Amino acid sequence: MATFKQKQKKQQNQAILIGVALVLLIAGVIYGMNQIKSGDPDLFVERSKTTNCPIDAGPSAYTAIIIDQSEGFPKNQVQSLRKMFASWLSGRTEDILESSIDIDPSQFNKKAFDSNTMIQLYVMSQDALNTNDGLKPVLDSDGIPLSICRGPLPKDIDGNEGIFVNPSIIKKNNKKLLKRVDDELQNLLVEFEQNTSPIIETISALSASEFAVEMDKPHYLIMVSDMVQYGGKGKYSQFPKYGNFTLDYNEWKQDYRTTFGSLRGVEWQVIYLNRKDDPDFEGAQTREHQKFWEDYFTKSLYAGQGSFIVR
Repeated sequence: MATFKQKQKKQQNQAILIGVALVLLIAGVIYGMNQIKSGDPDLFVERSKTTNCPIDAGPSAYTAIIIDQSEGFPKNQVQSLRKMFASWLSGRTEDILESSIDIDPSQFNKKAFDSNTMIQLYVMSQDALNTNDGLKPVLDSDGIPLSICRGPLPKDIDGNEGIFVNPSIIKKNNKKLLKRVDDELQNLLVEFEQNTSPIIETISALSASEFAVEMDKPHYLIMVSDMVQYGGKGKYSQFPKYGNFTLDYNEWKQDYRTTFGSLRGVEWQVIYLNRKDDPDFEGAQTREHQKFWEDYFTKSLYAGQGSFIVR
């Protein structure tokens, strides 16, 4: 029969073994959590149910997409643009339209469509400019402003993170956000035309919109437009056949400038819609035309670097 001291020794050994096991268990949990946290931190950020952006820190950057509705969009162009934006929102920033530039636009797209960048969709039309509230993001089918962060992607989840994060939920949320954007793009990329093309007025209004907040954070502007300005009868025009025409920035600044605004430091990209086969645009889209907009962005808006992607 075991003595009292032998029982006591046995209990002490058992306690030591249990203690060692607990220490190893805690160490394993800490190691596992560190391994998980060393992955994509965006997976564990608390997000707004409305915008999908981080609640505590807010968006890390802002991207405004402006759709020009002054001219109709052919069906093949609509499909191409929808595919392009779907690719960018899915993290495939290397998928771009045919470009006339030598630089790589994928780096711009990577930043403009980052997981915590708030993406806002705007329409360029006279009606959008004539509201008392100023330029606002378009509303989705539920009446909610289309201002969203895409959040993390399923491919961002590795084996360790998959213990705590369900990839299927991430994939479902991403598809839902993609559908919201795509539905609105289909509504905006229409075939009807408008009487004016208020490009300068829209960009000026953007500088006073909810896009122009937290300007200490990166901001990106994407214009989907032929960029041929026409403010209406008697106003500045970039159609050679109309009056009040010039592509000289200094002449425009002196004789035709009527709106003011600043988008200091904003990086920009123009999806330059080619209208050269349209007789109404004869002589309108030239290298001189692009140079005017380069001067306008940098000299009038104090914006940062930018590029044209010709489509």
